[in-house]
Amino acid sequence: MSIRNRWAKIRKRAEQFVPKPKRHDPDEEEWLTIYDEEWKQGQYDSEPDFPIALEFYREALARARAQTDPPFDPPPTFMPELMHLPTNRLWYWRTESRFPDVETGLTWLTEMALRVYDGIPPVTTVEFDELAQWFFANRDRLEQNALPNGCLDLGGGRWESGDNISYNLHQGARKSRAGEVAEMVRCLQGQYGLGVEPQPQSAQQVSHDLSPPAEIVDCETEPSHEAVRNANNIKEELDRTVPIPLCRWGEPWNWDDPAEARRALQMVGLYLEDYNDETLAAVDHPAAKLLREYRLSRTVEIGSSGYSSRSA
Repeated sequence: MSIRNRWAKIRKRAEQFVPKPKRHDPDEEEWLTIYDEEWKQGQYDSEPDFPIALEFYREALARARAQTDPPFDPPPTFMPELMHLPTNRLWYWRTESRFPDVETGLTWLTEMALRVYDGIPPVTTVEFDELAQWFFANRDRLEQNALPNGCLDLGGGRWESGDNISYNLHQGARKSRAGEVAEMVRCLQGQYGLGVEPQPQSAQQVSHDLSPPAEIVDCETEPSHEAVRNANNIKEELDRTVPIPLCRWGEPWNWDDPAEARRALQMVGLYLEDYNDETLAAVDHPAAKLLREYRLSRTVEIGSSGYSSRSA
């Protein structure tokens, strides 16, 4: 073995005993550089508010650097026992109470970055405020269908505490979990389709009774194979006409359930006084026409679908 190879082997072995440098956590200004570079590379193009947040954070840092009471860097008298741990000392000094805008800006940027990395849909401050307005305007109606522990049905077997949603909405769009809670409210809208101003004129009289049909009429008529095929074909066309929200995880609408049928129609903007055949007949929309045809085909199939004026 040559001398050069021996030295290489000794150096490689010695490196195992040399302590690795500790991880360096970026400070506030380094985070600005990181996010600025990543923004220029197009990593956050899906977040419309990212450049707004970046400029907000840049200006907040500039103001913090320029102010003297309190100064951005800790004075010598602050926790002198941590002089050998400057990163920890800065962390204890640069708190939200001393520099609220800096903390808000960095949290806002980090929340959007995490949404991109985790595949959570974007949300702007404007949309977030609209979702919050919808949730609080319909909170009482939502709670009527909650579990005894206060959890709301998000669809697809997912549930979330109404209080948790309320808390995160009150925190605002610039805080952690803003994207997650926004998606929860979108799912609730897909589940219940409850209106909030501004609404279509007919939405003012929407019935929100989610109880099952009051009466199901028994019938001994045997369904024909043709009727069954016709009902299935119409149902498939209905599913193509009315979008299925992502929060339902691909679960199709149950058109035999009056409450589900109402939610589905509200997804396409049909907020009606009721959803019986006479009302749907006056609506110029393909979903309303298809639902009437489906109910008729089901009446032929099982004798009575239970969709009378009293139960719709």
